[in-house]
Amino acid sequence: MGLGRRMVRRAGRRAVPRSVRHAAHPVRTARRRATPRAVRRTSYVAWTVRHPVRKVAYDAEDALLGLGRRRRRRRSSSSPRKVTGAQGRLSRPNSAMPASYAVSSDTGVSMQDMRGIIHSGYEHDPSGLVSQLNRAAQRTSLKPLWVLCMALVVTIPLGLRLRHVDQERRTVRFNFGQSDPVQVKRFIALWQALQIVAEIDGRWHVVRQGEVKDLATAKKNAGVATIFERIPAAIRFDPPAQLVTNIRVASLQAGPRHLYFLPDCIVASESNRYMAVPYDSCTIAVTDLEYVEDEQVPRDALVVGTRWQYTNKTGGPDRRYADNYELTVVKYGELSVISQTGFRLILHLSQPAAANQLADALRGMAEIPCRPARDISDPGRSVQTAPSTPRS
Repeated sequence: MGLGRRMVRRAGRRAVPRSVRHAAHPVRTARRRATPRAVRRTSYVAWTVRHPVRKVAYDAEDALLGLGRRRRRRRSSSSPRKVTGAQGRLSRPNSAMPASYAVSSDTGVSMQDMRGIIHSGYEHDPSGLVSQLNRAAQRTSLKPLWVLCMALVVTIPLGLRLRHVDQERRTVRFNFGQSDPVQVKRFIALWQALQIVAEIDGRWHVVRQGEVKDLATAKKNAGVATIFERIPAAIRFDPPAQLVTNIRVASLQAGPRHLYFLPDCIVASESNRYMAVPYDSCTIAVTDLEYVEDEQVPRDALVVGTRWQYTNKTGGPDRRYADNYELTVVKYGELSVISQTGFRLILHLSQPAAANQLADALRGMAEIPCRPARDISDPGRSVQTAPSTPRS
């Protein structure tokens, strides 16, 4: 069967609903459902080993037709998931300190976006790195073209060449130099603080928050004054996808937003847009936070008490609710980083000591005058300052 006929046939088959295709072939459908998934996967892997050229050809056809293999995404413990919470005091005297707890999104509280903005601005990019990253990210990928070339044996060399050209045109190579020992020492301290944050059990990025303005709403939300909406955050040690550099880059990932901590600035990324956030433009604050947790309590968190989900005026359980239950009150550290560029970051960490150490490291970087990083791979550039790779 020719390439054109096979593609038309596959496109037509995919256009028919899956339920109709299963009803048209009941025996095959029953046999497939009776076969364990592990056996089916093993058979598929064996087929790809026996027929590598046909596998590449089918992948190329799927890329041209937009028929990627659709697989159900499994939720992992590290995948971002919406979590809400609240903290604060009751608006009456002599009330016990509430903390915060994960409540439903229907709280009757007006929520405010706390993420700030990320724009492709170059006014805070003295080294030119962020502007290069934005240009590389905006270039169109040539992957469908080189995948099609690799589908045919005679054009595999051309496909390999196109893949190399595509990767180079969408990659920025920047090697950081070293000249200021103070900046090197403080950058190493920041890197070590991020390593400690990576080792704790609980990290969240606050997306939205709202103030509880009436007592009735507070009593339905564990007697709190502020509602938080948060998502899990993770610490990684990988540079941006478009960057190849000579240092190990630490990053914070929360949902679609990535923060990369470089020697001269923080690079914020979201939806293929990069923005430079100088350390000296940030206002850094850290506080202790008592949080009413209705999710799994982190193992390293300090438990300070319990609180009822539905509370009465005295802080006890509201007997009108049969599904009322006690929630654990834990002590977290809240770190806020607010920049003059419009960038904002609020983190909740299960270890207040880790939040304090990270805040001290960021303040140390902010005390150094902003100096553009030096690309030592380009000898024609002027001598500037940036530290080398920290060693843990």
